Formats: sequence, structure tokens, C-alpha cells
Amino acid sequence: MSQRGNGLLAGQVMDAYYQRRPYSLIQVSLADGGEAPREVQTDGQGYFVIQGLKPGQRYKLLAKSRLGERVLTGVTYATPPNVVVNIIVREDLQEDAGQTPPANSVRRHDEPTQPVGNPQSWRVPANDVDKPWAPAGLRHSTPTVPPLQPSSGFSPSNPPPVVPPLVVPAPSVVGQKNQSNTPIQPSANQTVPLAQFSNPVPWPGASPSKPEERPPAPLRVPGCRFLANRLDDFALLDVHGQPFYFRESPARLTILDFWGTWCRPCLLALPHLADLQRRYGSHGLQVIGIAYEDGSLAEQQQRVNFVRQRMGLNYRVLLGAGESCPVKQHFGVQSFPTVVLLDAQGNILWRSEGLDTQQLAQLEYEIRRRLN
Repeated sequence: MSQRGNGLLAGQVMDAYYQRRPYSLIQVSLADGGEAPREVQTDGQGYFVIQGLKPGQRYKLLAKSRLGERVLTGVTYATPPNVVVNIIVREDLQEDAGQTPPANSVRRHDEPTQPVGNPQSWRVPANDVDKPWAPAGLRHSTPTVPPLQPSSGFSPSNPPPVVPPLVVPAPSVVGQKNQSNTPIQPSANQTVPLAQFSNPVPWPGASPSKPEERPPAPLRVPGCRFLANRLDDFALLDVHGQPFYFRESPARLTILDFWGTWCRPCLLALPHLADLQRRYGSHGLQVIGIAYEDGSLAEQQQRVNFVRQRMGLNYRVLLGAGESCPVKQHFGVQSFPTVVLLDAQGNILWRSEGLDTQQLAQLEYEIRRRLN
């Protein structure tokens, strides 16, 4: 019985800054070259899924991504089934070992000492491991230091150098002049005060004084506040009419689901979100649904509570504030459902409009990767 078609590899293509690379080409082949290679492409968010592989066989994955006129390349090996495959693409990686070696490889003895690539990829030449090393072109000859001559010590015929006594100017009173310009020799028990220097210009490396940071003012309901492109806090009413503040409910990861009871795709996504809360809630995940309804507050509560109980939702559900809701505006929600994944600092890690099977797999992959 053939095992062809049962193996699966999935993951993402990222650059050296761990940013996913969309629409990258991946050449998939057996590591031993037993069959013709084939190509797949990552989606618009840099994820890929490769099906029809042989379980237990080692595969070579060669990824290529364009960055302007440059081509980023990365290679990794994986054995299906594996759904957590990361391929890092860089400009200085080469496709074959027989071509020009990458910039971060160790230099052979017969190669020139001029480093290639970025300074981050410089390495100590293999034949100079016991010598101080600097990049080629920046090397300087080691200065010759004369040997230290042993001291013969001090003697009556060879006395130590005479250090002149400290000269302190005579104290003067404001408005009076010193009657004598003769320096005064300090007595044995006189304390010489240290000079007080005033330097308004900070010296290099000095940390500037920071103004005292004040805590941000509490939000009104409804309200939302972003700081430096990250969510700091938002405030909405829950299904019981009580105010909820995001900062008062910290978690390692948070899923925000913008939905409505009138939206069929939203209702189809609810069981999957409840399943994620059930499986990953104990590991630091929280799901928060924000429902956008028409009518009075009582009517909104009645409809949302009915769906919440009928669908068995095991996570917190809040009520949006209509078209002018600041949370909806800050997140730029244009369609429903919109699902957003946040880290503990409020940074947006993943976002999707809709939640089909592929998007759900990408979301769960990101959750597992962040919680591991």
C-alpha cells in the first residue's frame, strides 16, 4: 500500500527580521533527490500548506522571495507530518553548496581575508583563530611597545621627583578685592573643597533626564486608546450592561472577534472560537467577542444573550457601540466577521476578514507558536 498523498507540511516563510514573506515560491523535493521537485506558493500572509507527501521521508524546501530587485533565499529540511515549519530567507544564502559560499560561512585557508556581506555575518578567518582579528581593510599593524625597564628604586643620590604643594587662592568676599596675589599654602588640617562643576550639555553616553510619566486618564464607555500602534485599552459594555476595560483582563494572547447576530458567516465562526478558548484558555488565551447590533440596549442584550446561550459560547461577549464605535474605528473594521490576534502588550499579531478553514488553520498555528 503506497503512502503517497498522506503526508503534510505546513508553516511560514519569514525574512531575517521575522516578517512573513507573502507569495514566495517554495521548491519541494526529496532530500535524496528521488523524485522530480515541485513548486508551491505562500499565500498573501506568508503561510503555506504542502499536501501529497510521503510520511517519514525527509524533504528539502527551497524558498525564494523577491524584495524589490533582490532575491531572498532560504533552505530547510522537514519530515511530514509537520505543521510548524519555518523557512528563513536571506539575501546571502545560496541555492547550492557548489556555488559561491554564503557570506556567513567559515573562510577556507586559500580564500582571501576580505569579508563578504554585512558586518553581522563577519567571522574570524579559520587560519587566524589565535590572532586578534578585524575586517580586511581595517587592520593595523600591532605597535611595538618597548620593554619595561626594571626600576632601580629611589636613593639619596636618586631622589623621587618633587611634587609642588597645592596652591589655593585666598578667599575673597564679594565686592572686595584680594589684597595680595601671593598664593596661600594650605595648612595640614585645612580641607580643600572640591570644585562644583555645572555642565548643562550632557556628555556622550549620558542618559537624558526623563519627565515623570503620568498614567493615562481612564477611558469613558465606549472608548479606545492606541499608543505607538498598539492597543493600550478599550472600554465597552458587556451583555449584562456592566463596563469592561481591556487592561483589567490581561492575557498572553487575546482574540477579538467583531461579529453580529445578523451575520451568517459570523455565526459559523462562533463554534471554532469557542473550541480555541476551550483548548488554549488554560495556556493563556482569551477570546473576546464584540457584537454590533441595532436597537436599544435591552434589545441588543436580548439577541446577543440568546445566541450566546444557544451556541454555548464559553468566552466574554461585549456590545459594540454602533457605526461610531471607537473600538471598531481604531481597528479599521470594514466587514464582519473580523478576527484580530493580540499579544500581551496589545500588538497586532494576526488579522483576518472572515474565518474559513485555511484562515482558521493559520490562526491556530500562530496561537500554538506563540504559546509554546
